[in-house]
Amino acid sequence: MIPNLASSSASAGRLPDKIVVASTRPCRLQNVIPHPLHYKELAVGWRVAKNTALLFLSSIWRLCWRGRLTPGWSCKKHGAARSQPAPGEVLTLHLRQEIVMRVLAVLAALTAATPSSAIEADTQPTPGILIGDRLLNVATHLRIVPQAYSIRQTDSALDTLLESAGSLPLGTPAHLVDENPCAILVGLLETEAPRIVVESSAPFDVTDPAQDPQRLMPLITQADLVEHMGTAIETVDFTIGADLAIFQIGEMFGRSAEAAALLDEREARIASVEALLPLARSMRATVLHGADGGDMAVTVERPGGPTDLALLDRIGVETVGAPTAVPDAGGAPMRVDWHAIAAAEPDVIVATGDADQVRAALRRATASVPALSGIPAVAADAILPLPAYSDMDVVGYPYTLEAWTRAFSEVAMAAVSAPAASR
Repeated sequence: MIPNLASSSASAGRLPDKIVVASTRPCRLQNVIPHPLHYKELAVGWRVAKNTALLFLSSIWRLCWRGRLTPGWSCKKHGAARSQPAPGEVLTLHLRQEIVMRVLAVLAALTAATPSSAIEADTQPTPGILIGDRLLNVATHLRIVPQAYSIRQTDSALDTLLESAGSLPLGTPAHLVDENPCAILVGLLETEAPRIVVESSAPFDVTDPAQDPQRLMPLITQADLVEHMGTAIETVDFTIGADLAIFQIGEMFGRSAEAAALLDEREARIASVEALLPLARSMRATVLHGADGGDMAVTVERPGGPTDLALLDRIGVETVGAPTAVPDAGGAPMRVDWHAIAAAEPDVIVATGDADQVRAALRRATASVPALSGIPAVAADAILPLPAYSDMDVVGYPYTLEAWTRAFSEVAMAAVSAPAASR
């Protein structure tokens, strides 16, 4: 909602005359005004009136940019607009109080004539804007659905949950910083969120550092609008460990009981993993990931990659069969070298993603690299379809670790028992 200007004073409750946003690219407000059909609950309720007014302002803004109307709002680029300007362009939004006051008068009349929001109590968004995949992953499992959010990527289940609650997607962190710095401020105006919570995870994703939520901190902390509206800026620190971060989120949002239950479940899962370790024998594995077609339909996990560090190192399995002399590759997908896999002779091949795609690629490769048919993994048919590791899925990690550990434990036990049975 736009802040109430009718009862404002010069120092409080009023939009500032100027909103300054540090940016490397120009920002156009009409690109980030929410569409009135974005929320399912907009069929009824006062949000109809509010979003209609926002679209009205958006239309005026478009006319201003096209030079067809004397602007009620003006958007100008300046080389410096603060005592300590950030690098790049600085966008200054001048808001004319008169046009906002007129819209608010229409809003008040329409709001009085419309029923209350259609959101059910159990799907009512929790006040706040959340930025970061790990943060949102934990929050939603604690029954915290934010008013607005920014994450790297999502899935259908999470999409359904967020959409049903009317949570506003702001775009990815990289998009907010590099393409549309106004979006988070418009989201703040739309939601009147009392807090913006930003994930801190260092080191962040080595394959896509541009998505680091902490890149948004200079943008948020510099913005006059955030300071004016009294919005708290908070950080959840995943660098201290997932357990402490879960506890911190529970305390922050009044979900301590849910956080405690989640931590108890995590502890139980990790305990079941520890009971299976160490493995009955040492093992070497190649991790292949199947995707949709193309040259990189099947990729290989390299030593030191995310899956290796989070799962195989902890289980005590060596990663083999992937290139190692690739500078700055991080955890990026790597093209499969079937000759390298044949030479490494892994005991197990893990197939994540599309396991059928992996098996089909292995069958095709065997025709051109006959040595593949003799490696222990193929000879014993130790090709394990397992869930892929995702550093975004904090809550699901213990379950993934348990699944991998049990699978490797069974293969190790079978390998130890086989020679005894043959004697």
